[in-house]
Amino acid sequence: MKIKINRSLKELLAYSVGTKDGPNPQNDIKKHLNDLKHFLSTSEAMFCDKANGCKEERVINTSQYNELFDRMNRQSLSERVDLFIRKIAFLLELCPDQFSKFLSILNIQEDIALSTLAGRIAASLERRQ
Repeated sequence: MKIKINRSLKELLAYSVGTKDGPNPQNDIKKHLNDLKHFLSTSEAMFCDKANGCKEERVINTSQYNELFDRMNRQSLSERVDLFIRKIAFLLELCPDQFSKFLSILNIQEDIALSTLAGRIAASLERRQ
């Protein structure tokens, strides 16, 4: 039995899964960064640890770090993580060679989810180049 898929559904699947030629690395990176955002939004301590690691490795500067933890902004953890991920995404676009520092920070802790996400981001970056 053959299943017919209408054209709009095919296009939707191609966008979310990738094209016939393979997955779209840019979409993969965005998806993995979004997964990372959701993961870091579950733990203030985990987020603080990763943001601090990024400050120490100069992935983000001190003023960017302070912006993430400024209590006067009254931002939720999710909002601060979103800002952090946007800064990391900007770094990826501006200085892709420095992105490996960020991935190594994700791997510092022995957390299988973070290590998996770092590996997926790295694989997407390799396909992109």
